[in-house]
Amino acid sequence: MSWVHYAREVDPTDVNNAHTLAGLMVPSGTRVLDVGTGTGAVAEFLASRGCQVWGIEADAEAAAQAERWCVRVLTADVETLDLDRAFDGQRFGAILCLDVLEHLKAPLGTLCRIVRRLEPGGQVLISLPNVTHASVRLQMAHGRFPRTDAGLLDRTHLQFFDRTAALSLIHGAGLRVSQELRVVKRPDETEIPYELGGLTHELIEAATDGPDATTYQFVFAAVVQEFSAAAEAPSLATVLQQRLNEAIERQAATTRWAELLEQQHVQWQTELADLAQAVGRATRERDDARREAQAARDEASGEAAARARAESKIDHLVERIETAVVSAHDLTALREQVARAERERATAETELAYERRVAQDNVRRHEQLDSRTHDLTVALVARSQQLTEVEQQLDEARALHARLRREVAFLQNDRIVKDAFVAELRQRLLDATTSGADARATALARDVEDAQRRLAALAAEHGASQEAAAQATARLQALEEQLAQPRYALVDRLNARLKRLSPLHRILKACVPAARRAPRS
Repeated sequence: MSWVHYAREVDPTDVNNAHTLAGLMVPSGTRVLDVGTGTGAVAEFLASRGCQVWGIEADAEAAAQAERWCVRVLTADVETLDLDRAFDGQRFGAILCLDVLEHLKAPLGTLCRIVRRLEPGGQVLISLPNVTHASVRLQMAHGRFPRTDAGLLDRTHLQFFDRTAALSLIHGAGLRVSQELRVVKRPDETEIPYELGGLTHELIEAATDGPDATTYQFVFAAVVQEFSAAAEAPSLATVLQQRLNEAIERQAATTRWAELLEQQHVQWQTELADLAQAVGRATRERDDARREAQAARDEASGEAAARARAESKIDHLVERIETAVVSAHDLTALREQVARAERERATAETELAYERRVAQDNVRRHEQLDSRTHDLTVALVARSQQLTEVEQQLDEARALHARLRREVAFLQNDRIVKDAFVAELRQRLLDATTSGADARATALARDVEDAQRRLAALAAEHGASQEAAAQATARLQALEEQLAQPRYALVDRLNARLKRLSPLHRILKACVPAARRAPRS
């Protein structure tokens, strides 16, 4: 259970608050067990009245704050706590279960275990939210059951109570209600949205009818049934609650009477305004009648002058009519000219808008061409550098190939000479063997062996030279194949595309030299 609900201090003058009512119903100097102590707001109020308070709170941070006002605070879940072992036979004159039971999985079993800690004649003070409050009824009439962070439909609530369910819970724990108080709130004063749109007048009246429609919380003082006769006198909290209810009813009656007076005042103001308008109209009609009577008298006294004036007026009106006819023709012509000018202006605006769009498109195309030209210029420069490097590699490969060819020719000539020398030595050895000259034959044999070793070394060197020549030849062929490809196709395409942009083409030709085709080897 969240301890945020206990964060506010208890105001002893606010008797429309469950914590204040419970605190006032505990006699001074009582040993109190506060289940769900929170941060100790109720414990502080009771300690100021000389009470000794023991607390049970599941939240360690809140329990640490409540220790300032309590004799002892157990940081534990009341549903799993062994109360007999925790309090070692201690009993209490009052046990508070304020905003606690609706958060428990098994409130009846927990309440039965808590009641066993009550001393004879003691009382249990319980506060429970009323799920049948008018604000909840109106939301359910809309087909909604909105959960909130606190209040009647708190998201942490596991149980929901109306008055019957609350009394059933208390009686099931072996208790009898000795006092029953209420915390009252109108539907527009709760945390639940107050919406009346789409609901009929009869449904709204049914949802807001009855004492439980404005009951935000039930506050019960209950005693064990065998000791119920000891607590029949009404407490100060009960008296204050009754006076508060009477004051609320008087305030509601006064509000209704004030609304009725306001409606009657508005009706009288409307009638007064209508009467004032009627008087004004009658006054104007009277003045008009007086003026008409005076005009009739004036006309009767000077009929001839009136006839002359009338004829003069008729002539003047004829002239004005003729002038008006001419002006009407002129006005029609002017209107036609204005209409034509309007059409021409609309056409000009359309053409101007089209020219603006064309200009914007041209600007975008020029920007794209500039960007593309820059990219092509960079690619052309890079390609020219690659061609230069390839030509340098080709020249180096050609020089290496010529040198290797010269070395191969030299090695072939050297091998021919050495083969002739070996053949001569073999012939001399044969001659020496035939003549029987042993010493000479031995020398010749050594010469032959030396020649054979030299020949083997030359053969190995010749093989390495041939392999190097083969690699150089393959590299030269690869370079020739690369050069045989259309190396200048990209340059030709770039030139063809850039020729359409003649100023830019001339600038690029001045900045980038034209590539010259190298002859194939």
